[in-house]
Amino acid sequence: MKRNVLVLSIVALGLIGCSGKSGAGGTRGKVDCYSIRVTEGGSTVFNATYSASFSTVYEYKSADGKKLYTSTHLIFYNYNDSTAKDKTIRAYSNKYTNDYTEYTFSKFVGFLTKENNYYLDLGARTIDSEIKWSEYKYASDPTTIADGPSDNKEAYRCAKSNFYTDLTGGSYEAYATLRLDLVESSLKRHTYTLLGEDSSISYTAKWF
Repeated sequence: MKRNVLVLSIVALGLIGCSGKSGAGGTRGKVDCYSIRVTEGGSTVFNATYSASFSTVYEYKSADGKKLYTSTHLIFYNYNDSTAKDKTIRAYSNKYTNDYTEYTFSKFVGFLTKENNYYLDLGARTIDSEIKWSEYKYASDPTTIADGPSDNKEAYRCAKSNFYTDLTGGSYEAYATLRLDLVESSLKRHTYTLLGEDSSISYTAKWF
């Protein structure tokens, strides 16, 4: 019978940031990880490290004043002269309908802080990979956006509802399609990875 191997690598003050009972030195509890690596049969099957960056927020508006927000200013290229033009968004209320509301680019709003977090549940042998957006609170913006000045408090307020990422489509398509019932719009998004019984897990708990 194969024996399960659990490798725990903890930095100083590694218990800070853990939720529930600490998993440090044991096989149960939940850990807010700075880094985590999982191997099976000598091969790495999961390897991730906490990261923080930024995301932009753009406003799109319909003819009747409805608004939604994206992480990208969507553009397409004209077939004839390759000039860049604004895409529109065709938003469908669900996957069954052919009726849509068209949204056009309105303005650049501001910046959000974007974090990639990893939570290890030792008892359930599960990794929760979280993408989290929050208010951008740094003294200066991370970059200059040609679309206009930023209002980062407003960007966070707006993005709390109807915030969509990864809307692109083809480079020569004049619109992006959005099925509102199929695309997540919250500021916390989770993907769960279930680990095998023979997985070897090494992690460093957050110290901040």
